[in-house]
Amino acid sequence: MTELPRETFKNLLYMARRFKLATALNLLVLVVSLVSFYLFMTQVQYQATYNHGIADLERMYRLESDFVYNEWEYSDIVGRPFADALKSLPEVESYSLLDCINSYQQAFLKPDSTGEARYELTLANDEGLEAFSGIPVHGEIAWSDTSQWGIIIPERIALDYFKTSHAAGKEMTVHDEGKEDYPIPVRGVYKDFATNSDAPTAILLNMGSEDKLSLNAYYRCIIKFKEVPSDWASFEQRYKRALVEYLRQELSASGKEVHASNYEKRVKATNFKFTPYKDTYFSNTSFTQGESNYKVMLYLLGMASLLVIALAAINFLNFTLAESPMRIRGLNARRIVGASRRRIRLGLVGEGVLTAVAAWVLSLVVCSVLPRVGAVTSLTEGDLSLAAHPWLMMLTLVLAIAVGIIASAYPSRYSTSFPLAMTIKGNIGLTPRGLKLRWALVGLQEGITFLMVIYIGILLTQTRYIYNSPYGYEKQDLLVTELPENRLDYSGDNDSLSQALSRMAGIEEVVFSERQLGQTDGHSMVWTDHEDEAFKYTIMHTSINFPRSLNIKMIEGRYFEPGDTAAMIVNRAAAERWPWMRLGAVIGSNTSEEERESAVIVGVCENLRYGTTRISAGTPFAMVYQKGYPYLSSVGVRVSAEADRDAVRQQVDSLMRQRYGPEATGAVYFNDQLKDTYKKEFRYMNQMILLSIICIIITLIGIICLTIFETEYRRKEIGIRKVVGATTGEIVAMFGRRYGWLTLVSFAVAAPLAYVSGVSTLTNFAEHTAIKWWIFPAGLAVVGGITLGIVALQSWRTARENPVNSIKSE
Repeated sequence: MTELPRETFKNLLYMARRFKLATALNLLVLVVSLVSFYLFMTQVQYQATYNHGIADLERMYRLESDFVYNEWEYSDIVGRPFADALKSLPEVESYSLLDCINSYQQAFLKPDSTGEARYELTLANDEGLEAFSGIPVHGEIAWSDTSQWGIIIPERIALDYFKTSHAAGKEMTVHDEGKEDYPIPVRGVYKDFATNSDAPTAILLNMGSEDKLSLNAYYRCIIKFKEVPSDWASFEQRYKRALVEYLRQELSASGKEVHASNYEKRVKATNFKFTPYKDTYFSNTSFTQGESNYKVMLYLLGMASLLVIALAAINFLNFTLAESPMRIRGLNARRIVGASRRRIRLGLVGEGVLTAVAAWVLSLVVCSVLPRVGAVTSLTEGDLSLAAHPWLMMLTLVLAIAVGIIASAYPSRYSTSFPLAMTIKGNIGLTPRGLKLRWALVGLQEGITFLMVIYIGILLTQTRYIYNSPYGYEKQDLLVTELPENRLDYSGDNDSLSQALSRMAGIEEVVFSERQLGQTDGHSMVWTDHEDEAFKYTIMHTSINFPRSLNIKMIEGRYFEPGDTAAMIVNRAAAERWPWMRLGAVIGSNTSEEERESAVIVGVCENLRYGTTRISAGTPFAMVYQKGYPYLSSVGVRVSAEADRDAVRQQVDSLMRQRYGPEATGAVYFNDQLKDTYKKEFRYMNQMILLSIICIIITLIGIICLTIFETEYRRKEIGIRKVVGATTGEIVAMFGRRYGWLTLVSFAVAAPLAYVSGVSTLTNFAEHTAIKWWIFPAGLAVVGGITLGIVALQSWRTARENPVNSIKSE
C-alpha cells in the first residue's frame, strides 16, 4: 500500500497527458466553482449573521410602528416620546435612542493642525450604548452625569484622530465653516461593532431635552429587556397606555394640556411591533434607516452557490464516466498481473481526490487576490480575505474532497466490474445503466443552467421595468443633487442657487423639494382630522414650479400659481380613498401641534411613483407648496434636450463645490441615481448574473468534454457509417438529435422552477413587471443553441476525418 499514492499520481499524470484539453477544462471547472462558492458564501454569511455579533442579542428588540407612514407600512423611526415612555415598563432594562435622520458629517481640526477630518456625528440619549451592551475601551460610554457635556467616540476614530484608543479626557476641535472653532471633550471610547450590524459607528452627542415632546420621527429605538415578554399583544396594549400617560404628564408639566386629546387619538390609531434585533435585517420593514435585505434573495444566493458546486461535481463525474470505457483494458490488465480490485478502485478514487484538492489549492490562490479586484468588491459586502473566513476555507476543502470521491466512486467500481477475459478482447462501452446515469447527469447540468438563465431573464426584465416603466412625471433629462444635510434653513440657498443655475446654458428650469421623487421611500407623513377621525397621508413640500416643470398629469384643478400661499395637489389614490379631499378643501399639511398649518387643495393628479417600486404608487400622496417653506433640500435641474448632458452635469457639480466645498453632493441624472437607490437589488442581480454565466460555462465545458470522449470512443462506428454511405451531415444530425431531446426535457423541468423563483423575488417589489412569456423560449434558444452548436462542431470535426484511419486505429 505504500506504493499506492505514487502509482495513483503516476496514473493521474498519464491520463492528463492523454486528454490534455478535457483534463484542463475539468480542473478549470473545479477551480471556478470553488472560487464562486467561497465568494458568494461570504455574502451569505455576511447577511445571515447580520447583527449577530452583539452581546445579549436575544434580549434586544427594535421598536417599530406605522405612526410615520401608511397604516400598512411599518417604520423603525419613531418620535422621542415613544422611547421615553418605556421607562415605566418593568420588563425594560434599558433602551438606546439614536437620531438616524439628522446625523451628519462633522468637521474637526486635526491635533497636528494639518487640516481637518470628517466623522459622522449623531445624537443619542443618556443611556448611550447600554442597550447594545457596548464595550468601553476608555472612559464612559453613557451619560450618567448629564451636566457634563461631551462626546463618545468609536475606537477607530480615536486611533485615527488621536493615534491612541485611550482618548477619554482629551478634546476634539469642532470646525464649522464661517463659525468660530471650539473644543469638545471626549467622555469615552467604545469598541467598534462588527461591520455587518446596525449598531452605532459614529460619534455620539447627548441629545439633552431635544424633541422631548415632539412626535416628529427622527430616532431609532433599540430596547433591551430584562425578560422578553411572552404575550406581545398584552405588552403592546400596556405600552400604549404607558405612552398615553407619559404624554399627558409631560404635556401637563409643559402647560400644553390642550394638545393631549390629539396625541392620544393618534397613539390609539397606531400599531406597534417589537422586532428581534437579530431579525431586523430581514424584517421587511418598509422604511428603515438601518441596512435590510430580502430573505428570499439570501436563500436563492446560497442555493445558487451550492448549485455551482453541484454542476462541478456532475461535470467531474461525467468526465470520469466518459473516460472509463477507454481505461477498462489497461485497468484490468493490472488485475491480470496481480493488482487487487480494491487497490485499483482506491487508486481511481485517489485520482479524483487529488484532482479536487489540487483545484482547491488553486482556488485559494485566486481567492487571495479577490479583495484587490474592484469588479469583485463592487459585487460584495464585508471582508473577502481568507483570514476572515477560515471555516469557509475548510468547508470548500471538504466539498472539494466530497466532489472528488463522488466523481470517482461509481466509475472506479464500474471499470473493474467486468470479467477479465471480456476486457482483454476489446473496448467495452458503458452499460445501459451507465449510459442512463451519464445522460441524466448531463440533463441535470443543462436543467440547472436553464433555471439560472431563465431566472436571470426575469430579473433583467424587472431592471428594465425600474428604468423604463411610467413614473408619472418626466425624468429623462432631470439632473438631481442635494443641499448639505446640516443646514437647517435652505430658503436663502434655494433662491440664490436657483438664480445661479438658471444662468447656465442648457438648463431650462430649477425645482426644489423635501425629497427626490422616485428615489426614496422615506417621505413625510401628516396626521390630520376629519369629523373627529384621525388619519394620515404622505406629503412632500415642493417649490411652486415643481409639478408643472415635471409635467405631472392633472386629473382636475390646476398646478400651483404665484398667488398661492399654502396649496396642495393630491393624487388619485387620496381623492378616491377620502372623497372629501376635493378641490377647495382645507387639509392639514404639517405635524406640529404648536404651529398647525393647513393648505387648500387646488388640484388632483394621477398616481405617480413618488417612492421606489418597493411601495405602491397607489398610496395616498400629496404635494404641498407653502410660501417661504425653508426645508427644500433636494434640487432638480431640467436640462434641455439639445444640451450636452455631461457638460451641464459638470457645470452643476462645479457650482455646488464652489458654494458648499467638501459638503457638496455631486449632481447625477435621475436614471443614474437609480443605480444607488436600488443598490442592494442590483448587487444581487449582478451576483446572480455572474453565477449564471459560470453555470453556462461549466455546462458547456462539460458538454465539450463529453463530446470529446464520446466521439473518440465512437470513432470506429463513425468510420463504418461513412464507409456504408452516411454523410457528414447525417452523422452530425445523429448526435444532435440525442442532445436535442435531452435539452428539451431539461428545459421542461427547469422552466417551472425558474418561474416560481422569479415570482418569489418579484413579490418583494410592490410594483413589478409581469413575467414575460418570451423569456422562456429565449432561454431555450440561448442554452440549447450553444449546447447543440458545440455538439455539432465536435461531431463535424470527427465525421470529416478519413474513415479508413479510424477503422485501422481500432
